[in-house]
Amino acid sequence: MKSEKLKIEKYNRRDPSINIVELHQSIFKETEFEDNLIYFDPNFGSYLKRLFDCPDHYFYVIKNEGFIEGFIHVRFISDFLILNNIAVSNAYANQGLGKKLLMFALNDLLRYYTADTVFKLDVFKSNNLAMNWYKRLGFEYEVKTKWFELMNLPPLDNQIAKITERRDENNFLSLYCENEKIATIINGNLVLHRSNMINKVDLTNYKKIITNNVGFEDVLSTDQLKNSTQLIDISVRMRTGVLSLIQKLF
Repeated sequence: MKSEKLKIEKYNRRDPSINIVELHQSIFKETEFEDNLIYFDPNFGSYLKRLFDCPDHYFYVIKNEGFIEGFIHVRFISDFLILNNIAVSNAYANQGLGKKLLMFALNDLLRYYTADTVFKLDVFKSNNLAMNWYKRLGFEYEVKTKWFELMNLPPLDNQIAKITERRDENNFLSLYCENEKIATIINGNLVLHRSNMINKVDLTNYKKIITNNVGFEDVLSTDQLKNSTQLIDISVRMRTGVLSLIQKLF
């Protein structure tokens, strides 16, 4: 499709369109993370609407006759900007719109932040197109995080722990050990945030269990788990500077 009629603009929070949810989901369709991240949770639309009104969250969209065909979400955390997500619909893929979206967002963000502000993002290694694009734009590796799926788990020696299921502050169904959140439940699947709690949760209650907890590899050394896990992907945190990125985009 031609893109002459497309318009890039800052997202109007009064816009009733919520197909940004579907665009979030499209990023992870047909990957190991489909149906396992919060983007696939029925509560995500309501959560996203709240983010629209949060300071330090910036949304920009591509529109075609009022319908959103792409978006970019950038957030300011502490002392750096981070690209939360960027997506363009299949109808307008491979037309350079991701680059235009990023440039538009950066130019607007320069009204609030300086050109020497650090700009970061996370990308999965399995997403070769995105990974190669970010490398060409001058992004450098900062840290890697491994994601595992727990499969065919043997019976674990469950220790006594008070595990409760309740909604977190963003209304996502979660598991807590006392007042500490240890996992998020997405459509019957479990994202485990605390690997040292693995023996305290009845994992047979969930269809799929994944974790990206940095301490999980230590747990894998146990005989019970070392043959029951699979590395499914690696998330890479990358960084560059706003000015350098703008120069590369030209």
